[in-house]
Amino acid sequence: LEGFEVTHGRLGLAGDLARTAHGAYVLELVEKTSAHDHVETNVYDLLAEMLDRLEVEPPSALRLRVFELALLGALGLAPTLDACAVCGRTDLGDERTRYVPGQGGVVCEGCARTGRPIGAAERRALSALARTPLAAASTSTLDPDVARGVRETLAMTLAEHIPGELKSVEFIRKVTEG
Repeated sequence: LEGFEVTHGRLGLAGDLARTAHGAYVLELVEKTSAHDHVETNVYDLLAEMLDRLEVEPPSALRLRVFELALLGALGLAPTLDACAVCGRTDLGDERTRYVPGQGGVVCEGCARTGRPIGAAERRALSALARTPLAAASTSTLDPDVARGVRETLAMTLAEHIPGELKSVEFIRKVTEG
């Protein structure tokens, strides 16, 4: 690299600590999940859209969940959410299931021996968020308990693909608590 030219500075991110924290998170997430020697234009486009949204819209935990799911999908790592990842059953309805990242996502009680219990509301929320474009993420809301479950479930999934802790997670925590 001999030089570069900034074509879009996204100065709006620098003026707000919460936006900066969310921007740092998505950048670190992409850096940790993407191969360094492989061009992923769909991942770059997703990242650029997220940073553009952060520049003009308030930061949102729900938009981070939509981004995480979209990133996993773009990388071919999207979890199975609408069927049992083991047997393929699609009639899960209100049945309690388990979330097992190592087995590919949601697993019915008949197939699961381990994993995080996941209720139907959380499963439906994850599925809906996986289909939500970033532009529409700010119009969605979730029950706080469901939102917490969605966050924990996606954290499990990301931990399967990222070694160690993301430094930006602590940064977000400090910014939102302080």
